[in-house]
Amino acid sequence: MMLFGIAFSGAWAASDADLERACRPFHAGACSEAMGRWLPRVPGSTTEMLPTRTRVQDAIVDPDGPGPRVFLAARGVAGGTTFRYGGVMLGAKVVYDPLNHVAYYDEGCCSWERVVVAAGVGPPPKPVATRSLAGLHTRSGIHLGTTLRAVERIYGPAIPQRVSGHARFTTLRYGRPFSSNGTAKLDCTENHFFLFRNGALTGIDFTTAC
Repeated sequence: MMLFGIAFSGAWAASDADLERACRPFHAGACSEAMGRWLPRVPGSTTEMLPTRTRVQDAIVDPDGPGPRVFLAARGVAGGTTFRYGGVMLGAKVVYDPLNHVAYYDEGCCSWERVVVAAGVGPPPKPVATRSLAGLHTRSGIHLGTTLRAVERIYGPAIPQRVSGHARFTTLRYGRPFSSNGTAKLDCTENHFFLFRNGALTGIDFTTAC
């Protein structure tokens, strides 16, 4: 199900071939615009809509991965396959669970980083690392299948947003400002986006930007 795919190539008004040609001298076989388009994204996570303020500081916990159990942006998704897209602008590290149709990846550039867990995702266009992702959950205890009301009990009340053109899908959006250097100046935001299908969680997007 490619409901949430976004074609990044158009952003640079260049063909896939041109973008991959620009990428190959720096990243060789890791360049793939098709993989960039395949990445599932939670609707609203790439917009300027203001999220509901929360005090929850959360993270993805990967108990079955080969690396650290808790996702840290600087380390990336443990054991994932790395590729580049958008020419040399963007990079991601991906793991796919073919049995449960779950994708788990991080991507970023410059001063932002995103980690996504999404269910109902078809196979990627190129081979990537595969393993069971059934154990993925957040540090606060949220996992795929959690109800919208249960997320609100953890993060606080929010206004559910319908996904345009997809009546069964709803999102909750939360934000937690923080300081990048320990001062009183809140110059960064930790955004938490949750996607629900018929009231059950089907996508998680944690994005940090400064």
